[in-house]
Amino acid sequence: MTATPPNRRVLLIDDMESIHADFRKILVPVAAGNGSLDDMESALFGDEPTSEAITAFELDSALQGKDGLDKLTEAARHGRPYAMAFVDMRMPPGWNGLETIEHLWRADPDLQVVICTAYSDESWDEVLGRLDARDRLLILKKPFDAIEVRQLAQALTVKWQMSQDAALRMAGLEEAVQQRTQELHDANQTLLRNEEEIRHLAFHDSLTGLPNRLLLLERMAQSIAIAQRDTAELGLMFIDLDRFKAVNDSFGHDIGDELLKVLADRMRSCVRDSDTVARLGGDEFVVLLRRVGESQHYAQIAQELIVSLSAPVVVGPHSMQVGASIGIACHPKDGDDAQALLMHADAAMYAAKSAGRGAYRFFQPEMNNSAIDRLQLEMELRQAVPDGELALFYQPKVLIKDGSPCGVEALVRWNHPRLGMLLPAEFIPMAESSNVIGEIGDWMLEQVCRQSAQWLNQGLGRVRISVNVSARQLQRGGLVERIVELTRLHGMTPADLEIELTEADLMIDTAQCVATLSELRQIGVRVAIDDFGTGYSSLARLRSLPIDVVKIDPSFVARVDHDAADALVVKMILALGNLLRLSVVAEGVETEAQASGLRACGCTTAQGNLYSPPRAVAEMTEWLRVRMPDCAFAAPAATAATA
Repeated sequence: MTATPPNRRVLLIDDMESIHADFRKILVPVAAGNGSLDDMESALFGDEPTSEAITAFELDSALQGKDGLDKLTEAARHGRPYAMAFVDMRMPPGWNGLETIEHLWRADPDLQVVICTAYSDESWDEVLGRLDARDRLLILKKPFDAIEVRQLAQALTVKWQMSQDAALRMAGLEEAVQQRTQELHDANQTLLRNEEEIRHLAFHDSLTGLPNRLLLLERMAQSIAIAQRDTAELGLMFIDLDRFKAVNDSFGHDIGDELLKVLADRMRSCVRDSDTVARLGGDEFVVLLRRVGESQHYAQIAQELIVSLSAPVVVGPHSMQVGASIGIACHPKDGDDAQALLMHADAAMYAAKSAGRGAYRFFQPEMNNSAIDRLQLEMELRQAVPDGELALFYQPKVLIKDGSPCGVEALVRWNHPRLGMLLPAEFIPMAESSNVIGEIGDWMLEQVCRQSAQWLNQGLGRVRISVNVSARQLQRGGLVERIVELTRLHGMTPADLEIELTEADLMIDTAQCVATLSELRQIGVRVAIDDFGTGYSSLARLRSLPIDVVKIDPSFVARVDHDAADALVVKMILALGNLLRLSVVAEGVETEAQASGLRACGCTTAQGNLYSPPRAVAEMTEWLRVRMPDCAFAAPAATAATA
């Protein structure tokens, strides 16, 4: 920044005209070489006299204090203030120097003043006690030296200018602070609004506006607690629409979506405001009923729902008719917690569907045969790792702009001896509930480290792979030590690894999660959130989590190209990632239209069957070689998940 030239305007107030002439000789330069003070100084120090070295001051004179005040006021009115004033102490018959200075400072508090006098009618202690001198008053006793006058003028005018510049900078700084404060306030309000929108979207189905599974479970927990306290019954209805798939196949998903909206409104109209209608996904809905009373009342409501949902629906030019099968479970006889009630209502719904659809059934214990099958499967799952029945498949992650690979996701499969190849959704929830997930997680960690080393040896470079871990693995401890051990064993570093958790897992026992994830990041491991958008993370909590990547859940990607609400969710997640400096990956891309919709939202990285289905290790290795002929695997971060 260029310094502002000093203000050289000086005011002299003295009743002796000869003093004015002397000051003018000292402060107003004349041509060099004619005996000026500067020439004499040059001669004294051996320098050649030069007129350019002479400091020029603009000197105005007044013989009396009142005249000096008039000049000061007039100069200020024209925006040309004086930087300093030389004031004589005794100026009969008008104001003396003390009175003059008081008037001058009332008019301009920033004026620098030098008292020029041989003596005063008052002691200097009295003068200084009467004046609020601060750092703006100096005393120059007569007879004074010309160099001393010049030095005072030079120093005080520069000081005045520096003070003015500092005041301007301070004013500018204060204005900038106020502006920034307002910007931060506005940004905070925007974030709060966005957070509220994200919270609503996280707890509600984007298509129908109904509560989603997360909000349903929360309300069920509250309702069960109230029912236990009041010894009251609680009813849960699991509703599955009949023939809805045929509507989607015949008329398309857009018509199907409009149908779901109409049917959701009909369900709401059949229950009370205190009840909850929730959409679990697809064509599955749940109705939570509080304080209904006798079982015949549940039957009456179920029948009303079936009649309402079976009535014809007109969407555009199409008239269509579906139906509903309803299963009913009651608290406390059919279950003491939300999961038991949901499971039993679901079993009852399948019994109603098996009875010919368009019907309702109450849960009966014999409907638990499926639970027995599940128990058998759980026992077999415990042997899956030692019997070598698990396998990892790989799906690439690509840049949307050109489809070039920038990572892989490892997908776990169970090659069941009787049931064939099972997907994670068919056994991972069981593994979570039965604590087998820890053993599976350890196996996956070792397999991923082994594969990373193999790819390195095969010339593909360092491939960073992440492993999906559960909250249980974080809570039991030892994860950091295990990763250090495995990476050292297979000749890789922790920086070659990335772990991935679901959003819901990160909200459980947050303090323990944060501590463990922080340790992992300290040794170089990256952390990703999977299925982002299906749970609820407040901005404050999300900022406190040590994470690097968020992965947009496929449910939002599926309709990003034609559903404004889902597109808005994607944009908000991208904006949130940008705000928190997180990488964002879209999962489950199946069509070019979805990829185009993601590009329009600003998403750059995706994965899905559009680019490649999950492949066995050998196939994925060849796939990577073909698309990376130079074997330069420059990935942001590969991911591994159990979904």
